Amino acid sequence: MAAFSYLYDHHLHEFDWFLKADDDTYVVIENLRLLLSRHSSSQAHVFGYHIDHETLKQGYLSGGAGYVLSREALRVMVEEGVRSDRCHSDGGSEDLEVTRCLETAGVQPEDSHDALGRSRFHPHALLSYLTSKECFSQQPEDKSFRADDCCSRDLISFHHLKAEDLYLIEFLLYHVNVHGRSP
Repeated sequence: MAAFSYLYDHHLHEFDWFLKADDDTYVVIENLRLLLSRHSSSQAHVFGYHIDHETLKQGYLSGGAGYVLSREALRVMVEEGVRSDRCHSDGGSEDLEVTRCLETAGVQPEDSHDALGRSRFHPHALLSYLTSKECFSQQPEDKSFRADDCCSRDLISFHHLKAEDLYLIEFLLYHVNVHGRSP
């Protein structure tokens, strides 16, 4: 919680959105901007990958896949959660504690799937989605999806990547021209 208090104290009015992601996560910033462009940072919004949990109504946000808080969500979490002693860090999972604190402060994670129900934030490596026989747990009940249908065309993040994977994704996204291909 200390990192969020620091952001609140020193950077709250400098930024509209605050992204938390692990150092082995690749984030496609342009697609994150697209998602966020539909929402106001002056309202409490939180987006990420939801994982079911028995003690949290809406599950919790995967810290590895990354999650993003609007300025207002950060303000509410710190003022009504952290600073009011309603949120406590017990040394457990950061993502679980942050989501619990947000819920305590009245901020619920929002759906970040695309219009086809495909995930934008991903808690696993890209290859694990492309080579699995079915989508991971947060997909709709109909498991007739192909593995590549798990991932939104507007995907935002993948987690558990080796350094060389991060460089490869960067190279393929931003340095390779695919001639004759239409989006």
